[in-house]
Amino acid sequence: MKYRKLGRADLLCSVIGFGCWGLGGVAYGPISEKTSKKVLEKSFEKGLNFFDTSDLYGFGDDGRSEKILGSVFKKKRDKVILASKFGLLPHDGWFMPERYNLSYLNIALEKSLRRLNTDYIDLIQLHSPSMATLKNKNKMLEIISFLKKKKKEGKIRYFGVSVRSPKDALFVVKNYKSFYSIQTNFNIIDQRIIENNLIEKCNKLKIGIIARTPLVYGYLTGKINEQKKLLGKDHRKKWNNKQLKIWANAPKIFEKLIKNKKMTITQFCLLFCTSFQSVTTTIPGMMSLRHVNENLQAGKFNKLTKKETDEIFELYKSHSWINLTNKKNV
Repeated sequence: MKYRKLGRADLLCSVIGFGCWGLGGVAYGPISEKTSKKVLEKSFEKGLNFFDTSDLYGFGDDGRSEKILGSVFKKKRDKVILASKFGLLPHDGWFMPERYNLSYLNIALEKSLRRLNTDYIDLIQLHSPSMATLKNKNKMLEIISFLKKKKKEGKIRYFGVSVRSPKDALFVVKNYKSFYSIQTNFNIIDQRIIENNLIEKCNKLKIGIIARTPLVYGYLTGKINEQKKLLGKDHRKKWNNKQLKIWANAPKIFEKLIKNKKMTITQFCLLFCTSFQSVTTTIPGMMSLRHVNENLQAGKFNKLTKKETDEIFELYKSHSWINLTNKKNV
């Protein structure tokens, strides 16, 4: 496994991290606590040390994902980097309610600390703040002041923002340079952070990028299609079949690029994200030991060359990846 610093923060993160949304037992259908613990333990054994969660990953605000992480790593606390988020409220559908008053954030932080079985969180992130919140400069400066205070108190080590879109990410780095990290969408069929020069700007400002959705909810693995039966409250039910079909067909377009490489399309997609030095880590979800074994292998490969990433970019630009009926939600 390779490791990188998170921008100017003193955090050395595995280039393949663990997106813990699915461990809440809702986002990708049911998963047992026993299985969740097994995949976390196995990923740690294989060198992964960066775990990204949220107080919202679970049933409502029960923080199930945080609780499982806290249980597994209580005795290994100094060996892992725990990243969590707050500010977003429980919701169904596309509307995303939020609460960013300081009294709420303080209570939410204390609850996360208890669930994670720790007295500090390595990285706390604002969870999908709306553009209205981001544009409210007085509110944002108030939040940043609060975060700096909690850092000084030792409750958090660093703070960042998990944004709704690459456009929001660019706004944050242009206007609020105190943040240590930006979490945003980035994958072979969503290269907006290249197009808007976010990667370059974060590199200059020493702001670490956490790339989420590297496998586009599993569809870039080539193992599922739009006909896959989605169980429980699986969030992918929100997307129409046309969009799911576009995602499911995407691996076929890029498969020719791995013809002479000893890797799977899944590993290729993860390697693409980590081939950009400004991307500290990418955080695929993992729901089984098979996922862990395949995904973590990607952390051992050498980076793709500029020629290869340019070729991927040209393929990306030559296709349409978003069904217009869902465009505003991507």
